[in-house]
Amino acid sequence: MPGLFAVLVFILISAANAPAYSEPKSLHVGLLEIPPYAINRGDGTIHGLFVDIFQKFLKDNEWNITLAAYPTARLKRYMQNGSVDCTIYIRTPATEEVAEPIVYLGVDFNSAVIAKKPTQISKYEDLKKLRLGVARGTIFGHKIDTDNEINKLITRDYRQSAIMLSRNRVDAILGVDWSILYNLMQVGVSLQDLSPPFILRSSELWVFCSHLAKLTASDKNAIRQRFENLRRSGQIDQVLSRYNL
Repeated sequence: MPGLFAVLVFILISAANAPAYSEPKSLHVGLLEIPPYAINRGDGTIHGLFVDIFQKFLKDNEWNITLAAYPTARLKRYMQNGSVDCTIYIRTPATEEVAEPIVYLGVDFNSAVIAKKPTQISKYEDLKKLRLGVARGTIFGHKIDTDNEINKLITRDYRQSAIMLSRNRVDAILGVDWSILYNLMQVGVSLQDLSPPFILRSSELWVFCSHLAKLTASDKNAIRQRFENLRRSGQIDQVLSRYNL
């Protein structure tokens, strides 16, 4: 009996000292529902540039991550109220107010105006003579956001802006250069038919996490290190090359 008691004590002590099993860290990632960044397939799954970047993050990773695509305004709201933990977005003073910048992805986006030939844009004042297609909810952190002298035609999304330019219903498109060019190609506009883009500003692409996300400093550091490793190893550039970017 004393021997049995000693065995029970040993088992209890061993159990107490054993490391506790912890569930994988959960992370809900919301991405811009804008081609080519994140596109809903219609069957509950999404694909796109930002999706592929996060798939790289998931490889050999213990995080339990769900990915979803949302329109711009809804994604902003979800980041503010904590419904979404993290996203990928350009870094501006406006986006820093919504969420915490975690890590730079080594990629810059240009806010630009792109027109078809023969229209040429050489200075900001030229924009006041044009009809600009602008996707709803798009903000650039530039004076053009609030310039009432600019004639903006608000469209449903970048694709609608591209269709309107292809049919000459607008003179140019205001937006992120990658988004504009990708959607123009998707609707059959040749890049050779376009004038050089007029660049308004260049912005860095970052991973952001909501101020309300239940992430520790250690969690954020793990996210930062993982994406920095992806950038240094060239894996983010590999993703970009698949989209001809």
